[in-house]
Amino acid sequence: MKSLLLPLFFFFLFNVAKAQELAFEDYSLQENCPNWICLDYGYSLEVPFDVMVISDINPFYLEADFNGDEQLDIAFFVKHKTDEKKGILIIHGKSKKIFLLGAGNSFGNGGDDWNWLEVWKVYRSKTAEKTTFSDSYEIVGSETVQLQNVAIEVSASESASNLIIWNGEEYEWIHTGS
Repeated sequence: MKSLLLPLFFFFLFNVAKAQELAFEDYSLQENCPNWICLDYGYSLEVPFDVMVISDINPFYLEADFNGDEQLDIAFFVKHKTDEKKGILIIHGKSKKIFLLGAGNSFGNGGDDWNWLEVWKVYRSKTAEKTTFSDSYEIVGSETVQLQNVAIEVSASESASNLIIWNGEEYEWIHTGS
């Protein structure tokens, strides 16, 4: 019996952890995807998350050099296929490294479900006014921070905005309050 359980365990582990091809809510999203990612990689690009690109926000993707390696990266608005939690999937163009913010993975003050996200855009300014908080999370002011790369600005309509920045190792959340 033990000899049968071990192969079944590895079979189950392999199939659960298996990467999936980048999926799209409908074919028109694939058709409107930039060639450098969707034609060259997207139809067979494996992502380690069970998400699909959706059109709940316009545009459904952002394209810029988010990590400063002088090659375009892409951010898609996605939802988890099982629980439908929404978020952002970022793919670095040069390394093909993949990051999931939200959609079941808690990130910054955005939480693990970004169904609140209504506005997103590329933030190209070299500085931002980062809101500073006390230990009890009360706003105490702001500080000007230098940005090394373009960022992703996210917000709900008519509310404070936040930035998603690459800090050289990972993505980071900055509350700007503007």
